[in-house]
Amino acid sequence: MKPAACLACVLGVLVLASGPAGAAWLDRNGTWVPSEFHQAFGPAGERTLINDGSFEQGPPPASAWTEVSNSPNCEWIGDWASSWYLSSWDGYFDYWAGGYCYDDQGLIFPVTSSVTQVVPVPADATTLSFFYASLRPDADDNPIDGDHVYVAVNGVEVWSMQMIRANDTYPSWVGPILVDLSDYGGQEITLTFGGVSEGDLTGNVRFDYIELIAGSTAVPSSDWGSIKALYR
Repeated sequence: MKPAACLACVLGVLVLASGPAGAAWLDRNGTWVPSEFHQAFGPAGERTLINDGSFEQGPPPASAWTEVSNSPNCEWIGDWASSWYLSSWDGYFDYWAGGYCYDDQGLIFPVTSSVTQVVPVPADATTLSFFYASLRPDADDNPIDGDHVYVAVNGVEVWSMQMIRANDTYPSWVGPILVDLSDYGGQEITLTFGGVSEGDLTGNVRFDYIELIAGSTAVPSSDWGSIKALYR
């Protein structure tokens, strides 16, 4: 769980996140700029995270997740506080699905990506739990296309959500989202979180704090701290 952010700490995050991974964008024009920084505080107490369930090992090759995307110039596991002005739910890193990257000619395009790992599902902990934050600054496609995020088990989607403005949660993290995996109790599964972008425009969803828990008892969805204004 992170301490409350001070202005100097936030500015430090901005500096740290300004490398190549900072080339990812929330909107097609790369112009979305909020006025406030939002600090989230993950749940306290017992943690039952899967291996690297909070993405704190960072991007590959350190990550426990195998990452695939159509954007070789951009990374999608990282510290996105400076891009979103929203901290991760837990720790400092998370997985960003959707969004935009640039090609070798400097042209921006919508991203399709996923992160995958093999996970044992304990017989006594068969409920998948995670948090997400969603934002689509660009207009929805007309008609709505197939832009969506998903969770898949062994290649089959078990949860999905359209990346449309009606599903925006910004600046809040939402969860825990609970998915019943009781059919896989005592087995190893291939678990995937991903985002599919179609057409010229897309949305953005971040995933964090992935657990396998017993039953389906929800924990409080958020515990907000201070909101720090940043001026440019």
